[in-house]
Amino acid sequence: MIQWTFHFLSIVRSIFEQYSLRCYMTIQNQRLAILAFDLFPTNTKKEQLKKKEKLELISKQIDNVLNNRETRKKFQVYMGISSTYKGLNNTHYCYEEANKAILLKSFFQSSTIFYDDLGTLEILLNLHEKGSWSPLY
Repeated sequence: MIQWTFHFLSIVRSIFEQYSLRCYMTIQNQRLAILAFDLFPTNTKKEQLKKKEKLELISKQIDNVLNNRETRKKFQVYMGISSTYKGLNNTHYCYEEANKAILLKSFFQSSTIFYDDLGTLEILLNLHEKGSWSPLY
C-alpha cells in the first residue's frame, strides 16, 4: 500500500507540473491535501478562466489514474479549489476555502468545486462558521 501511495503521489505531481503548477502534498486521515503554486501567475479574467479549465482537466486525469483497471480500487476524487492568493502567509485561507468547497460537493455536478462558484452557499457556510445563526425550533 505504501509503495502504491508513493507511486500515485509521483503521478499526481507530474500531472500538476504538466500545467505549470508546482505542488506540495500531504496525506492525513485518508485525505490528500495539495497546495499548488502557479509558476506563471495571471491577472486577466480570461487567463483565470483558462486556469479553471486546467484544474478541471487535472481533476479528471487524477480520477482516471485512481480508477484505471490496474488499481481496481474505486476512489471518489473531489477537488476543492480556493480563491487565488499571493504569498505563503495566506495559505491557511486556501486550505479553509478548499475544505468548505468540498463540504458542499453534493450541490454540484462536478467533482471539482471552486470556492468562487459557491455563491449564496458561501454566505451560509460563513454564517454557520461564526455561530451567528441558530436553527428555529
